Amino acid sequence: IGFDISFLTKLEGTKSQDNNTTMLHFLAQVLEEKYPDIIGFMDETIHIEKAARVSTETLQKNISAMGKQINELELDLKNLGKSNDPDDRFAEVMKDFLKEAQQQHDLLSTMYKKLESLFEATAKYFAFDPKKYTMEEFFSDLKTFKDSLQKAIKENAKMRETQEKIKRAKEAKEKTEREKKEKKMRQAAIVDMTTDDNQEGVMDNLL
Repeated sequence: IGFDISFLTKLEGTKSQDNNTTMLHFLAQVLEEKYPDIIGFMDETIHIEKAARVSTETLQKNISAMGKQINELELDLKNLGKSNDPDDRFAEVMKDFLKEAQQQHDLLSTMYKKLESLFEATAKYFAFDPKKYTMEEFFSDLKTFKDSLQKAIKENAKMRETQEKIKRAKEAKEKTEREKKEKKMRQAAIVDMTTDDNQEGVMDNLL
């Protein structure tokens, strides 16, 4: 049994009959009571917010643009004639820069390919099509779910606190009413005893 990962963001919109709680509140309660270790996933996903802001399309374009500029610089340096000025170190400095830029580009290209590979593995694990459900959408939905779950956990705690206050107030009221009732009963018993004593006194006088 599985579900579409994007459904996680819809749990907050599925409300109870009284509209006071949602499916997300129920899930948060179940996790807290039966699977508290799972809630720890939120501490392991501290980079989700940054990941949700990353556009793979923009990354790919920037890396491609960087590669194009490096190739153009390399061509310009090859076509650059030898300077007659012995103090002119432009070509030397730019060659060092080109070498460093090529290394950085190679590193970024490798990291991007690894990123794509990891996301494809993630898509396979969660059973979704990475071409239809992009990396930005995936991390954005996870961030939304994480934030909403944290909010639901806090709201559940607040509701429990409110319910506990109501329970204590009810118990205090019932205790007060019970004590009042018992006091009235004791007073009534005293009156009855006094009445009985008076009646016995009257009978004694008559006799």
